[in-house]
Amino acid sequence: MKNKRIIALLVLLTLCLSACGASPVSTEVKETTEFICSLPLAEPDEGASFADNFMKLTAGDGNRMVSPYSAKMCLALLANGAKGETKQQILDAIGISDLDAYNAEVKETLARYETYAGVLSLNTANSLWLNQTIFDGKGEFLPDYRTRMQDFYYAEVREVTSENSVEEVNAWAKEKTNGKIDSIFTEDHRDFALALANAVYFKAAWETPFEKYATKEGDFKNIDGTTSKLDFMNSTDRYGYYEGDGVKAVSLEYGRRGEKNGSSFYLADKIYSFSMYFMLADGEFDVEKFLNEHAVFAEDTVHVSIPQFELEYEVQMNDILKSLGMVDAFDEKKADLGAMVDLTGRNNLYVNDVLQKTYIKIDEEGTEAAAVTAIAVDECAAIAIENPKEFIADRPFYFAIRDNTSGELLFVGRYETAK
Repeated sequence: MKNKRIIALLVLLTLCLSACGASPVSTEVKETTEFICSLPLAEPDEGASFADNFMKLTAGDGNRMVSPYSAKMCLALLANGAKGETKQQILDAIGISDLDAYNAEVKETLARYETYAGVLSLNTANSLWLNQTIFDGKGEFLPDYRTRMQDFYYAEVREVTSENSVEEVNAWAKEKTNGKIDSIFTEDHRDFALALANAVYFKAAWETPFEKYATKEGDFKNIDGTTSKLDFMNSTDRYGYYEGDGVKAVSLEYGRRGEKNGSSFYLADKIYSFSMYFMLADGEFDVEKFLNEHAVFAEDTVHVSIPQFELEYEVQMNDILKSLGMVDAFDEKKADLGAMVDLTGRNNLYVNDVLQKTYIKIDEEGTEAAAVTAIAVDECAAIAIENPKEFIADRPFYFAIRDNTSGELLFVGRYETAK
C-alpha cells in the first residue's frame, strides 16, 4: 500500500483549516468537539479516488475527519466474502481493481508497520464476528474465507450471542484504539448476524517538536466569518513547503528516533516516511489527488503556526457507499455474501450498516489518532407470501389418516362439537 495513501489517512483532517471546508471550532481547545454526519450533500466525482470522494460526500458537515484506510480495509473484508455483482460493486466503490493483489499488499504493509514499533504506534486490527443466536449455535465462516482473512489481514474470529454482541464489539474497538473510541455499535445492532470491524491507532512524535513556550493564543477565523480564540503552536524551521494554484501547504515530518530495550535508536528504513500535511485552499479541494499528482514540497525555512485541537467524528457510510455504486450489498434480495458463510437453507444476508468513528489530537509533542470502521450484516426476515390462502378450522371439519402408497383411508372422521 503506498505510503501516500496512508499519509492521506492522517491529512484529511486538515480540511478543517482550509477555506473550502472549515467550520466553527470550539473555543475550548482542550475539550473534544464531536460532529455526527448527515446525509451526503454532494455528488461523487467519477474521476476522484475513494479517499477524496469520502471527504467530498461528508461536505457541509462541519469539522470532520474520516479514515479511508480503515474504511477500505473493512470493506475489503466484505468484498472477500461477496460474489458476483455484489463483490464488483464493493471493489469499484473503494477503488480496488485486483482484490488478490490488494490482499497481498495489506499483508506486506501490516508486517512492515510492525517493524516501526518503538518509533511510532501504527496498529491495525481486523476482526470477524459471528452471532450464534442467529445461527442457532451452528454458524461458522467458510474455511477458505476464514483462512484468507486470518492470513492476509491477521483477522481475529470471534463468536457472540445477541445478549453480549454489542458489548463485545465495543470492548474490542476500545481496546484496539487505546481507549480513544469506546463504542461503534448501538442497541440497534444487537441482533447482527455477522460483523466485520477494522481499528486503527496512530501515535507519533514530531521530528522537531514545538516549544511549549512558543504556543500563544490567537484568532481563528471561522467559516461563517466569526472569530474564535485558539492556542496556536509556533515554530520557524526547515519544512517541506508548497505554494501555487491557490494552495498553500506545509509538511511536518514524524520522528525517526525511538527506544527499544532501554536504548535509543534511529530508524534508517528508506521507506519509512510519515508526515502530516496542512493545506489552505480556495474552493473544492481533493487532498489525495493533490498529494499524489501535483504537490512537490521543497524544503525551505517556514514559520508555522497551527492550532492545537482535539476532534471526534462519526459517520454512517450507507448513503455514501450507495452513491459510489455499492447498492446490491444493502439489498435484502440482491446481496450475495455466499463466499463468507454457507447460506444453504438459510435466509439471505445483507449489509445493514457501515459505520465509522474517528479521533485525533494534535499538540506540541505530536499526533494521536484513531479510527474504527464496522459493518453490520443482518439476516433477512422470512420471505412473506403475498395474499396467502387461509384455512381456519373454527367450525366443524373432517379429518382422515391415509396410506398414500395404497390409497387406503386408515381413519376418517369429523369433528363437530368441542367438549
